[in-house]
Amino acid sequence: MVIAKAEKNTLRNETVAKSATDVIATASTETAADALATASTETATVAAATDTARPAASATVAAEAKTAASAIATASTRPFARPFARFFTRSGIKGLVWLLPSLVGVSVLFAIPFIDVIRRSFLQSIGGRWVGLANYNTVIQNEAFHLAVSNTALFTAICIPLLLVVSFVIAVLIHRQKYLSSLFKMGFLLPMALPVVAVAVLWQILFDYNGILNNLFTNLGLQSQHWLDGPMAFWVLVGGYIWRNLGFSIILWLAALEAIPEKIYEAARLDGAGYWALLRHITLPAVLPAGFTIAVLALINSFKVFREAYLVAGSYPHESMYTIQHLFNNWFTSLSFDKISAAAVLVSIVMFAFVLLLYRAWGNKDEVS
Repeated sequence: MVIAKAEKNTLRNETVAKSATDVIATASTETAADALATASTETATVAAATDTARPAASATVAAEAKTAASAIATASTRPFARPFARFFTRSGIKGLVWLLPSLVGVSVLFAIPFIDVIRRSFLQSIGGRWVGLANYNTVIQNEAFHLAVSNTALFTAICIPLLLVVSFVIAVLIHRQKYLSSLFKMGFLLPMALPVVAVAVLWQILFDYNGILNNLFTNLGLQSQHWLDGPMAFWVLVGGYIWRNLGFSIILWLAALEAIPEKIYEAARLDGAGYWALLRHITLPAVLPAGFTIAVLALINSFKVFREAYLVAGSYPHESMYTIQHLFNNWFTSLSFDKISAAAVLVSIVMFAFVLLLYRAWGNKDEVS
């Protein structure tokens, strides 16, 4: 009885399991069919959408190309509209307001007087009669102008590169010092703190024929030199310029050197870079932009050396140190404002061209570095 009941239950369980298996197979088949049908439908929908979107996308691309072409054409017809548009924004107007006092000062003290100088260069000194380019012709043919320009050009060609190189080398050496750097900075900046009259008196004490330097030469058995009345006067002028402006250039180089992150040097040292490799590939490219500023300031300061030369040697020094400032001073004394104006315009054009070429050369080096 018990065995028969167990066999009956087993048969019932097998029947239920078979029914469940059939149901699962049927469901799987129906699900796969539905999924396949759905995928086919979606694929067809995407294909249809793609076919529909292709003309629309082509039309959109064509419209964008047409818009870009019209924008380029508009920009080409108005080349100066975009650069000056930023000045009419809120921030641009605010910046112009802040710059207005400086612009007024520069205009009143420099721009307007220089425009008047240009006007006077075409007029006669007495009477104000229009003479055209006659003043320029007179200046160009003047022998004193030739001597002054040649001496000034030679002085600038020697002093500026020499000042840049010497000040950079000293700045690198001071930058490596940790304890005596402040003392060296003070020592090199001391000549700038001296008044011009004190510097002129110091020059006379040192370079006069009976001065300290010639007395030292006599004690050593050497021949005395005419430092201020002979060919050596030019080199005295060069030495005085270097001595007086060396500290300022060193400070500018040091500011550029201190702006270089120390991590760059540490990473290069880990890669095996030596001192000269660091100097060539890291230090020089990093301080190159500051070199342009130092060169321009050195050019400007080279015209200020006239004060010491004038106080030491007067209006007519030895011809080796007769610069363009001496010529202007003598023409001003004789009231030759027409020649001064014409010469000032010529010198300004040369200086502007020199600074522009220097800027272009420095800019190309900066881009390469």
